[in-house]
Amino acid sequence: MRTGLWLTFVMLGALALPLAQTAPVALEDALDCGSDAVRADGVLTCTLDLSDYQDLSRLRVELVDSSEARPTGGPMLAVGLSMSCAVLDNGSLMCWGSDGHGQLGDGGQMANQVRPNTFVDLPDGRNVVEIHAVRTHACALLDDGAVWCWGYGSNGELGDGTTNTYSSPTNAVILPAGRTAVSIGLGGYHACAILDDASMVCWGLDNHGQGGHGQDNNDPRATPVTVAFPQGREPVQVDGGEAHTCALMNDGGVMCWGRDHVGQLGDNGTNANQYEPGSNAMLPDGRRATSISMGGHVSCAVLDDGTLACWGENNYGQLGDNTTTRRNVPTLAQLPDNLTVLDVGVNYHSTCVVYANGSMGCWGHDHRGRLANGPDQGHTWLPSVINQTSGFVDVEVGADHSCALHEEGIVQCWGRSSWGQTGTGTTGNREEATPVDFTDAPFASAFGPAPASWASDGDLRTLLTNPDNGVWDLSMDLPLGTDVGTYSLHIEAYTIGGQRESYVIEDALTVLERDGDGDGVADSEDAFPDDATEQSDRDGDGVGDVTDAFPDDANRSAVESTEDGGLADLASMEILTVIGGGAALLVLVLVLGMLLGRRGGGGDSTPAPKTKKYAKAERKY
Repeated sequence: MRTGLWLTFVMLGALALPLAQTAPVALEDALDCGSDAVRADGVLTCTLDLSDYQDLSRLRVELVDSSEARPTGGPMLAVGLSMSCAVLDNGSLMCWGSDGHGQLGDGGQMANQVRPNTFVDLPDGRNVVEIHAVRTHACALLDDGAVWCWGYGSNGELGDGTTNTYSSPTNAVILPAGRTAVSIGLGGYHACAILDDASMVCWGLDNHGQGGHGQDNNDPRATPVTVAFPQGREPVQVDGGEAHTCALMNDGGVMCWGRDHVGQLGDNGTNANQYEPGSNAMLPDGRRATSISMGGHVSCAVLDDGTLACWGENNYGQLGDNTTTRRNVPTLAQLPDNLTVLDVGVNYHSTCVVYANGSMGCWGHDHRGRLANGPDQGHTWLPSVINQTSGFVDVEVGADHSCALHEEGIVQCWGRSSWGQTGTGTTGNREEATPVDFTDAPFASAFGPAPASWASDGDLRTLLTNPDNGVWDLSMDLPLGTDVGTYSLHIEAYTIGGQRESYVIEDALTVLERDGDGDGVADSEDAFPDDATEQSDRDGDGVGDVTDAFPDDANRSAVESTEDGGLADLASMEILTVIGGGAALLVLVLVLGMLLGRRGGGGDSTPAPKTKKYAKAERKY
């Protein structure tokens, strides 16, 4: 559910763990295209050597104008109790479904919407890098590190110091002075943010200790309060259930606090509430978590080997261990053979995953189509593959409906749709994953899923698979109309263990203007852009200089034919040649005559010149 938030690594033996992402890792000498320039409307063919980076299963790559800023962040898709949200390709945001508490964020009349129709009213000039929703409120992390929340706020869950309910983002969350957020997570009626100094704050309801502020005061907090962690440990991801909170730590461990009545803290404790971080979820021996997801009274973690461990409530088989027994410690889900997990989403009744091969599966309670497997199948206790289609990259699970993001930018939703929360234009439940009824602009993810319009709008993105010893073959068509200039290559790597890591090759190559006929001259400079044999027309008569017999005469371009089939211009040229030759011969005769007359005719003869005498040089030996 939140697998792409981190990039900095802590090395523990041979294991690299993701921390809070600030910027992609810059690569050098990894890309070989044979040339550092390529023509628009041509084909880019390169090799990408990432052999130094282990266990990469897929790459999403994108050529981006080097002058363009690229936001990075977390989930681009979110589901609440009866609403859904998705970030668009340009960083704007739309929500749909129930708007009874203003949770759609458009400042409207709190009218339900059965398909995406209006934009969330964000601050001018800002883009969304994370979106989260739960129950009847939502929060967005923006590209300036500010957090804005809207919807139901009676427990202070909007974080602006009030208990107001807003129909659009009205006030930013009051973060500590001088601090910005790098990641956020929401629980039932509370929220938390990891800050740029690796500290964490939480706000909202704290009746079970989910705020992590200690036991002395568990009143709702309308302003964020700092959460204390053991010395040397820092949170890198946070998520919340109905009344508990968990954080993925920089050492790969998971710490949970809050309500524990069904074992959702995972520490094999007494099921008593914990009011601050203190114990660890007991992950399988030797394993570390790479991402976490909480919902309802259930917790799950994707582990570093691609397995999935879940704990807490299991009354519908939502832990995936083929039982309905509650678990006080993380328990491995029984995944289908040879499949590992890329992303997980969990809530009260069901769990869904995206497998590393891009397919998707759900299990648990199937009422109202929660499992996207067709007509109600009752309870499913084992993980399965319910959609063989590859290319899914993110899944978000709500109490009664869920949505998934496909790499082509298509958002599909299923389950209950009484308020239009599936976005499919109807209030009828959807028993299978159905594309959201929205075609005006593409959905997107900062981690690479391609908007639906990529093929037509000229963006330069592709998916790479099947490397050869860490070397990936990159082939990409540069669409007609691609802007000339210098481009960087942005890479989102999906690891076999379920992590996502970001890389960038700055100023990777230059896109040159189109050369349609391949003659080495750009179309704008080529008088004949579709004829490789011609490039110029000096006299402007429409005939190329190579073909034009008179390239500097706009009135003539070819020799004319006579009536008898001869070449008129050629005949004329031959006549002129004869006349010219005769005239030259006449001049020669006259000159010779004058010279001969001087030698042999007339009385006055010209005396012969005297012979010059020279001194004889004597050679000495």
